[in-house]
Amino acid sequence: SEGEKDDLKTINGVGPFIEQKLNQIGIYTFAQIASLTNDQAGKITEAIEFFPGRIQRDDWTGQARKLGEHREHGSSRIGEHGSR
Repeated sequence: SEGEKDDLKTINGVGPFIEQKLNQIGIYTFAQIASLTNDQAGKITEAIEFFPGRIQRDDWTGQARKLGEHREHGSSRIGEHGSR
């Protein structure tokens, strides 16, 4: 939910515009992105109308999984993944 919102911009390839689009379709957390199927990723790509294939190319699911794990252990960033 929006109350437990993660900073999705820490995922490489997600900037303010894409984060806003993701929020508009109900995606707020690393866990939601980490658990995306290819079918869901395709639907999200259509919904955000932005850079087809970006979710897979930038490995949002893998990045989100790692960010979620780091958050649970008290760290909020991985390496150099910042907003773009």
